[in-house]
Amino acid sequence: MVLVTVTTKQAIWINDNHQNFNFECPVGESIVYFYGWITTSANDRLWHFHCAPRSSIGSCSWSGFTSAAANSNYKCSGNGALAGIRSYYVTSDEDRRFSYRCCSVSLSSPPCVDSGYVNSIDGQVEYGVPGHEYINGMSSTFDSTAKDRRFKVHECRFRY
Repeated sequence: MVLVTVTTKQAIWINDNHQNFNFECPVGESIVYFYGWITTSANDRLWHFHCAPRSSIGSCSWSGFTSAAANSNYKCSGNGALAGIRSYYVTSDEDRRFSYRCCSVSLSSPPCVDSGYVNSIDGQVEYGVPGHEYINGMSSTFDSTAKDRRFKVHECRFRY
């Protein structure tokens, strides 16, 4: 895992609090870094994603949406690479639903692994992978009292 430090002045947010977002990497790229800045007063996060070229990425498709106010565990099928995330805020649950864009990977080298939690409740989310790895999915645990999520990342390695 490679961590990249981002401050709120450097990040380009793709959403405002409680607004929908739709982020998609260019063709042949996948998400290699993401950062979520929590706004505790709004019970929401501002998100920033970064993509990088990956030579073995093929066709892509979107998943359905996860449930709000519930735990989720999403992994791209066939050890695919995560190349997009879209989300909308559900006011009644004070939570987000997520959909993931996955692309096939022709040179995956199992086994894939899960990270530990990459944030605390009401903490910032930050995660990145080096060039020989890619993000395959994300899982999260929803805390109904805090109205916040803790995230884990599922990552795989490329075979060279």
